[in-house]
Amino acid sequence: MSQPDEVGVRSSSGMVVAPEVFIYYRVESADEAITCLRVAGFQQALCGQFDGLQARLLRRHGGPVEGTLLTLMETYSLGATGVDGSRIGLGDLLDAINQAAAPIASLIHGERHVEAFEACA
Repeated sequence: MSQPDEVGVRSSSGMVVAPEVFIYYRVESADEAITCLRVAGFQQALCGQFDGLQARLLRRHGGPVEGTLLTLMETYSLGATGVDGSRIGLGDLLDAINQAAAPIASLIHGERHVEAFEACA
């Protein structure tokens, strides 16, 4: 069994399956372009910092909700590593993401919601 702060649990096949992180928040539709540009920049930097990290930015389908607010979602996945694959602390990854996201803090309306999910099988 993994430690609570580790990213990944070892499956019966010996693979380390890492959880995926989802972070969603709302921005004004007028701020979408600058927000996406800033997020793309820090996600690229994070992918260079953490081996195997895959990051994406998604927009909620259907356009603005509550007037002119759009919901954006950052996703982060470390995938699976082999038996000898190194693990990174989930807290360390989340700290790095939060620090990297500082330039968009003033563009966000409400909270940044952070969730972590892992595969069922």
